[in-house]
Amino acid sequence: MLINWLKFDWQRFSEKVFIANTFLGWSLLLLLPSVVALRTFVQYSERQAQHLQIGAYLISGSRRIELEIARSSEEKEKGLQFRPPLPSNRGMMFVVDPPVSVTVVMPNMEAALDVVFLRSGTVVKMASNVKPCLVRHGAAHSDCKPVYYPHPVDTVLELRAGTLRKLGVQPGSELILVKRSH
Repeated sequence: MLINWLKFDWQRFSEKVFIANTFLGWSLLLLLPSVVALRTFVQYSERQAQHLQIGAYLISGSRRIELEIARSSEEKEKGLQFRPPLPSNRGMMFVVDPPVSVTVVMPNMEAALDVVFLRSGTVVKMASNVKPCLVRHGAAHSDCKPVYYPHPVDTVLELRAGTLRKLGVQPGSELILVKRSH
């Protein structure tokens, strides 16, 4: 009796394994296009340029430069990536609250930019004609040259390359930033 109980029905077992493997195989085969589509969508959405609302203006003499304002960490991370070169009257303002030291990296940009670090409206550092770099999906920003300011700032501006020269901006210059009234 014990010997009959210990006998294993290999044929039934292999049939069940075959059915389970077939089910699992078809499930994965049907799921694979969904996974590929989701991955493609995520990569595509990550590579989309963001266009934020104009929230402020930089006023210099008779010139007015419209500034998109990046407030959230996601908006700051994306910045001006994947955008065509900025028009001469457009830029992006990064609000740094609370003020901290800032490093700016220019991955996936199509054109050079001028970068301005401000503290209470005063230019504490500027970098003209900062060259962009291309970062492939999943790669580190190691080949991008960062622009760093070691002291706390409350605002960073990114403007079309050459704008600082045209406006005559120098370290120590006071910039007039006006919030847009809605």
